[in-house]
Amino acid sequence: MTRTKLRETEASALACDIVADAFGHDCGLVCRVLAQRGSMTLRELARETHLRSSRCQQAILVMIRHNNIRIMQQENNDEEDNLYQINLEAVLYRLRYPRYLLHIRECYGKTQELLFEVLFQHGMLHTHELFARISFNQYRLDISRTNTTILEQALSELVDLQLIEIVPVRQMRSQFL
Repeated sequence: MTRTKLRETEASALACDIVADAFGHDCGLVCRVLAQRGSMTLRELARETHLRSSRCQQAILVMIRHNNIRIMQQENNDEEDNLYQINLEAVLYRLRYPRYLLHIRECYGKTQELLFEVLFQHGMLHTHELFARISFNQYRLDISRTNTTILEQALSELVDLQLIEIVPVRQMRSQFL
């Protein structure tokens, strides 16, 4: 086995361990199959993982929400199937998140850190969901009530700095329906 192939195999195994640790056994199993076999449809994944289709779908949705799976549209005959592919780079970036949090706190403040942390924990969120989760954690900001203007400014700053990105609502809906 060549060194490159060995590194890819080690990276895949590490990524699958990270996914299993962060999101549970089912997600880890889906990750392992996608890393070993490449792009697959939901039907193929359910067959290969020996999970019920609904459990496999839930695992895929969790991983899509955290940007760990890429979706590719595929047209077969009259029906349309999605192919799912593991995003190993995004999974491996999870190892750096504590460092990102430290950097954001030191350079931009507690509000931006909390926004980033909530997005890290919950994945893609609508703005109102994000702000609701921040309000739940407002005691960490040392304020009595969360001001949405402050949150909007902090969110805009993170987007401008390209530390997070805005997902168009239409794209977000199509991924979760």
